[in-house]
Amino acid sequence: MVLVLHGLCEIAGHGTDAEASHIIVDEHGATVGTFRLDDLDREGWDSMDAAVDVVLGHIAGNNAAEYWSHESSCWTNDAPSKRMPFAFHETGTLWMGDSELDSVTDAYGRVHATLNLFVLGGATFPTRGSWNPFRTMVALAIRLADHLSHRSVEDHA
Repeated sequence: MVLVLHGLCEIAGHGTDAEASHIIVDEHGATVGTFRLDDLDREGWDSMDAAVDVVLGHIAGNNAAEYWSHESSCWTNDAPSKRMPFAFHETGTLWMGDSELDSVTDAYGRVHATLNLFVLGGATFPTRGSWNPFRTMVALAIRLADHLSHRSVEDHA
């Protein structure tokens, strides 16, 4: 039996903090992500790692688990690092929130101080998830479509 166990978490956002995690396009047109984990982020990841170990222990009973080694392309008894070298999706560049002092968009993705400019997708996420955010993006798109379909003509002026 082959199982894949992985913890999922979010990286805490720090809004307008100049030292916050961020995504830029550099002078060569390459997307560059800078991610800074604080103590709470590390504590959350360590807790998830410990939970994965507990689940694996329950599944394996008293038997030793084997792990797939990508480096040597074989099974080994040595547990691999639980940290992926890079497992982020570009999100959080146009944060949603209640105030234009600490966010770019409202909860529906409308850019603060505008009437009809909306942002869809992961850019509005106030935190960065560590797994594929596709379903969350679709849910937000459906929610925005429903919200916009109930707006009156006066709301669009």
